[in-house]
Amino acid sequence: MMKRLHVAGLVFVVLAFAVTASAQNSTSQFVVGGETAKKMHDFSTINLATAERIAEKCEDLARKEGVAISIYILDNDGNHVYMHRMDGQGYLNIVTAEMKARTALLTRAPSKARMNQVLRNPDTELQQIQIGLFANSGGLPIMVNDQLIGAVGVGGSAPRVAQGWSD
Repeated sequence: MMKRLHVAGLVFVVLAFAVTASAQNSTSQFVVGGETAKKMHDFSTINLATAERIAEKCEDLARKEGVAISIYILDNDGNHVYMHRMDGQGYLNIVTAEMKARTALLTRAPSKARMNQVLRNPDTELQQIQIGLFANSGGLPIMVNDQLIGAVGVGGSAPRVAQGWSD
């Protein structure tokens, strides 16, 4: 039987921004549930409609904070599904959003976990870069019914928001 999850689970994307310095307090995945999950029809990979909905929620949250962000969503194979940038976002913000999504996808964990690892042991940063990981928070795996269907990465705005957002 499919686990019943609330569409409000989409709000968890805010945790891609609103994380604390501790990995124990960070979200380990982005969960799609409720009516959104039912409409997907295919639970093996993220579809465009779901990616757009996630990006809309991210943008709504950013607008409430008065900041601009870039959002990058990959499917479970690492293919580009959706990219969105708000006005004022530059190339670097888009690239880092993709890198965060890719890190979350490859590790099946929040990109913040890699950031915390580097903070604990700075010697690991070069190794992570060499294998294509980006040690910065802002990336989350996207899960449906305990299955990885993609990843979302959000970049931009961290220097302009005092607390609760992570680039």
